[in-house]
Amino acid sequence: MHSKSLTRFLLLFAAVLVGSVLLAAPVQAAKKKTITPTLYIHGFKGSAASMNSMIVIAQDDAKAGTKIATATVDASGNVAWTETAGVNIKKVKHPIIQVVLTENTMPVDTQAQWIQNVLVSMKKKYHYTTYNAVCHSAGCVATVENAMKNGRKKATPKLKKLVTIAGPFDGVLGMGDTANTTKLDKNGKPSVVVESADYPSYTELESLRKGFPKGVKVLNLYGNLNDGTNSDGQVTNASALSLKYLLRGETKSYQVKEFTGANAYHTKLHENAAVDKAVIKFIWHKNLNYKGQ
Repeated sequence: MHSKSLTRFLLLFAAVLVGSVLLAAPVQAAKKKTITPTLYIHGFKGSAASMNSMIVIAQDDAKAGTKIATATVDASGNVAWTETAGVNIKKVKHPIIQVVLTENTMPVDTQAQWIQNVLVSMKKKYHYTTYNAVCHSAGCVATVENAMKNGRKKATPKLKKLVTIAGPFDGVLGMGDTANTTKLDKNGKPSVVVESADYPSYTELESLRKGFPKGVKVLNLYGNLNDGTNSDGQVTNASALSLKYLLRGETKSYQVKEFTGANAYHTKLHENAAVDKAVIKFIWHKNLNYKGQ
């Protein structure tokens, strides 16, 4: 081959090679970052009002997330979506979804299945493949139970971060449990298994524990009135803290935070500014300057 022909060939080959690289580059840049919504889930006899203030503070005061919709579950387990007016969901980087169970006194086993219905529907409707959850009271138990039963299934979005607030994982005062009866050993295992018609027993939850998805970061929040009951008035500290033993070896991280005083009462915890601060810091890594209660 003559030198001129060889030069032309090499230049042409170089041009084709550079062009191929340039065409491939946008494909790499087009890869989207996973958007993870945060679900707020109320407890037994709860409603939208239970978690409203927490959502408002996260959205308006902390500027941490944006409420995009409410998922309302009816008595048959059907999920209806009500999207927030004026919100362009496709542009929201940190979505918040409120979950409302209209039949709020159903057994926790049923509520767990309803939460699964919400997750499957959410994935189908919005294509979210991961989620965080902030739960109160029975909503904590239902969320954990569902994660144990369905958290590793392909149809279920993957749980990333979980905040439990006053979760009765081993009984409720007045529903089979009494103050200062149950003790936890050094590993967090309760000395008494409390039986209740409305809640799965600790033994049942423990039998499901290996189904809990790997890699979840957990923040367990509980209240102590410091009145001698070692409880928040409805859930003993032992019951709330027994979550540690249930999830032993299954989580990426596990943190605990206690709240004390009058605003640590069971139904006041979701109105407690210190709780809001802890949740927002954990989920979104943002600081909250809101004073609140």
